Amino acid sequence: MISEEVAGEVEELVGLSLRERFAGDLIFDPIVVQPAIDHYGDEYLDIFVVYKGGYEKLDLQWTLRFPIFLQSRLSELGVGCNTLVSYVEKSEWEEVFHSKHPRADEPW
Repeated sequence: MISEEVAGEVEELVGLSLRERFAGDLIFDPIVVQPAIDHYGDEYLDIFVVYKGGYEKLDLQWTLRFPIFLQSRLSELGVGCNTLVSYVEKSEWEEVFHSKHPRADEPW
């Protein structure tokens, strides 16, 4: 599993990339990186991008390609696992996150 420190670096990288692309059209807060294990036993990063400002402002072509761009940048941080990026409206994010990661509040 990746460390909490590396998860923080990934959060910063994701936030910077999103702010560059959407430059004030959307607000991204928080960005949550949760290490997870898939049903095959492989580690992946479950990245929640919480946004405010309207779904129609998300560039779907860009957001679909973002994990591919992110993968090469993550390798520079020493992270070799896959990512799953979910875009969640601010009003729904806590419910969505805790339904998927009910034990997320436990210490790393």
